[in-house]
Amino acid sequence: LDSRQFRDGEPDDTDEQYAEDRTILGTEQEAWIEQRLIDSPATWNLMANGVVLAAISEDRTDMWDGYPAARQRLLDVMSVSRNPVMLTGDIHRHVAAELKADFADPGSENVGVELICTSVASDGDGAPTDSYTDDWTQHEYVKLYDGRRGYVHVRLTPEEMVSSFYIVEWVEADDSAPRELRARFRTPADDPRLSPVTEELR
Repeated sequence: LDSRQFRDGEPDDTDEQYAEDRTILGTEQEAWIEQRLIDSPATWNLMANGVVLAAISEDRTDMWDGYPAARQRLLDVMSVSRNPVMLTGDIHRHVAAELKADFADPGSENVGVELICTSVASDGDGAPTDSYTDDWTQHEYVKLYDGRRGYVHVRLTPEEMVSSFYIVEWVEADDSAPRELRARFRTPADDPRLSPVTEELR
């Protein structure tokens, strides 16, 4: 998804931020992805996304938080599509989050999951926690937050998705840091949740 070229400008105030006609994708692209999700016969519908979809803070207006009406339209479509998964970058951190039908109601059902992959080297070594940790982890639907470098591996079968978040402790000193499994989640088909996996996978 191209969330940079066709978006409305960042809002001047909360009234503008919550305007129903605001879009981050542009009307043409928004209609396109909605139709693709509705028509898709796939078991899993993966979308590549430039900025964070999950609701984190009203102050983060450069992400989908700055376009809550557009986000709600997408979530509404995700709720009637099969196994939507948002694969996101941008913030140079690992995050795993469950996407709610209505973020204003934390008890609402999950409509999908978002896997946010950290950078391979940008922003230096990073750390498990940082000045943004509390903003993210205050939400029960955020199941992982880690500011170190690494990558995400996703395995799909007709029955489930397994997402594995790998990190390295350092990238600045040299290239010898060992790979570590930071977290692993299982998402059953047709049950959009992130369940921690503790046992070894075969």
